[in-house]
Amino acid sequence: MPMLAKAVAKYIRMSPRKVRYVMEPLVTLEIDLQGALNVFRMASRRKVKVIFASTSEVYGKNAQVPWREDDDRVLGSTRINRWCYGTAKAAGEHYCYAYHQQEGMPFVIYRFFNVYGPRLDDLGSGRVLPIFLKQCLHDEPMTIHGDGAQTRSFVYVEDAADCVVRGIFNDAAQGEVFNVGSAQELSIKALAEMLKEVGGFASPIVYVPHREVFGPSYEDIPRRVPDVSKTKRLLGWEATTSLEEGLRRNINMLRAKHGLPTI
Repeated sequence: MPMLAKAVAKYIRMSPRKVRYVMEPLVTLEIDLQGALNVFRMASRRKVKVIFASTSEVYGKNAQVPWREDDDRVLGSTRINRWCYGTAKAAGEHYCYAYHQQEGMPFVIYRFFNVYGPRLDDLGSGRVLPIFLKQCLHDEPMTIHGDGAQTRSFVYVEDAADCVVRGIFNDAAQGEVFNVGSAQELSIKALAEMLKEVGGFASPIVYVPHREVFGPSYEDIPRRVPDVSKTKRLLGWEATTSLEEGLRRNINMLRAKHGLPTI
């Protein structure tokens, strides 16, 4: 078997870290729902504010992008495990509203769109950027799921943290849900090419069918882009770190961590 094919086969064998929410939907549902309920019950009794970390996954595959916070959720069949994570997070959001309405629990909800950066990627993460970075730093092929035409937006962790803090101490954020992300949309293929250019990497880009990585109970989302106008209007926030600069910081952090020269 050619070396490249061996590397791709190795990646597929090691992919359970990425597909756990697909292969073990019961764990995903129980952790997200039961864990959130435990927090809500305690917060409600103590009358303290809940900062709920939700996800862009709640929008599902709504084709009308960019997504506003009050847009419809469009999900696939319940037979497809792909949707269990977004469904569990959406249920958590419903519980926030319900506990507020009936028990007076204050809350703010954040829907995060592909946060990346230091301390979010230990090279064992299932996030796309840490996977790409690990492969590049080890001179392995960059594996793209599907054809790479699917689009995403990425927000640097420091920008995301700034947004969270602004909402915590802003009365206008009480009882609201906010998109936390960048308005810049790019394909996963373009992301891989940008990462190679910024980091000076030589890893080849290869394409792996979704089914080989995730199995049959998976469906991809073609586009995932936030409308951040509400976040900007109420919190005075928008992402300020360009993707190129964020990637450079991320690459240098990992290079230093592993004793490699920075760029």
